[in-house]
Amino acid sequence: MGELMACLLPHIPVQPDETLNSFLARLASFHTGMGPNRILADLGINKVALLRGEAQSLDALSQATCVDSRCLSDGLIVVRQRDVLFRGQQAAKTSLSPTVKAFCPDCVAADGAPHERRHRILWCFSDVRWCPVHGRRLSEHSGDPSTGLPCVALSKGAAGPPEVGAPPKFVSFVENRLRGTALDGSAWIDTQSIDQVLTASAMLGGVLEHGHDVRLNRISPDQREAAVERGYRIMAGGRAAIVEALTEIRSASTATAVQAGPLAMYGSLYDWLDRRANLIDPGPIRDALRDHIVEHSAVETGETILGEEVKRRQFYSLQSLADSMGLDRRRLSRLLQKLGHIPAGATDAESGRLVFPADAMEEFCSDWRNAILLHDVPDYIGASKRLTHALYAAGVLEPLVPADEPGAVRKVVFSQRSLDRLLGRIAVLPIAEGEIEDHRLMTVVEAGQRGFGLAVELASCVLTGCMPAYRKPGEPRLDRILIPVGSEAGASPPIVVA
Repeated sequence: MGELMACLLPHIPVQPDETLNSFLARLASFHTGMGPNRILADLGINKVALLRGEAQSLDALSQATCVDSRCLSDGLIVVRQRDVLFRGQQAAKTSLSPTVKAFCPDCVAADGAPHERRHRILWCFSDVRWCPVHGRRLSEHSGDPSTGLPCVALSKGAAGPPEVGAPPKFVSFVENRLRGTALDGSAWIDTQSIDQVLTASAMLGGVLEHGHDVRLNRISPDQREAAVERGYRIMAGGRAAIVEALTEIRSASTATAVQAGPLAMYGSLYDWLDRRANLIDPGPIRDALRDHIVEHSAVETGETILGEEVKRRQFYSLQSLADSMGLDRRRLSRLLQKLGHIPAGATDAESGRLVFPADAMEEFCSDWRNAILLHDVPDYIGASKRLTHALYAAGVLEPLVPADEPGAVRKVVFSQRSLDRLLGRIAVLPIAEGEIEDHRLMTVVEAGQRGFGLAVELASCVLTGCMPAYRKPGEPRLDRILIPVGSEAGASPPIVVA
């Protein structure tokens, strides 16, 4: 056996599509006619250490078989306590197993002699139930556990007519990934492991096909296959397709509670990513769902969603906005209906499920806290009560919340920000003293009293930039606006301060 220890002859190469167990079984069948345990013992290789992927054992087998240790490692599925490891990536035990439970009889028959028949890695994935080479459904495994070699009844019709058809697209994805060939060019999928893609596909497709409460372990194999295929086609479409699918799932939720959370809105998909995907990284689907939740739900700053803290609120619910503003929820609902943020006549339950953009609502909250009553606006902008009411009636001064009826003055408030914006238009007017060319400068009220036009129309023209105007020195106020009205002989030129 010393010669054999150096390099077993004749040389039996490992095939890139087969499992390490398959290679060991073929090797043992050819050289000893027995199972792998005997040949590994003869080579002095610890089987447990080898199947754990220990480098020393892999190197020893490599030297004995003249097969590159990396090729051996590529076919090794390491079963660990809570998961499996394949080509450096985690996978669930329910997704991938070195124990082949199904095979393609046509593939095995084409292999040739018993010691040439091999288990494909493709068959180790539980979701793969088709042979992409022969376009047929895989058969139940009929191998001898002691050898690990698949057997096949070659007599005509022994196994009955096979189910033939076009394999799902995700089967080709797995086959291509195992071969190391290019995928469909989807950057979304290319960054993920096979298990991440298949598991996320199953969850997405399962919820879309069977509803929010779906349990994948309770649906039939055919139903699961259809779910994986639907989910895979979404995954292959990239992030945009994922977002569209998440929106469809959210819209299909039957949750009616005002404070319905993400579990109610996304069902088993959220439950998987929140509680059951902690052992194995689920991939970017978790980030996509987190972003979708934050972008469509009233998530507060500092709240943890799918393992990460939300740094910035993007939406408010009606209740959280009412709490922030210190207003009764129903009163706030009426205010938001006037502003067009809530459909007119919406019920409390309907408005309770709506969310409102945080930036716009925080601006509204600030305006509400600093609002100025109509009674106090004249002093703030420097206008008479009569002119203020005229500007309000003309729409020059817009209230923070539209009045219940035209001309209403009770409980009408104005945003300090909007009034400051109006005063800012006055602030940019040039400061003037004396007269402008042959025109006398008058305030808008004085010009109105002398018949040059209605004061409200003159003020509106100045504020909209339709009329040249100046202002007196000091703080910008309406009563400091000066407009040139008419001419007088001998008028001295004005002094204009830039």
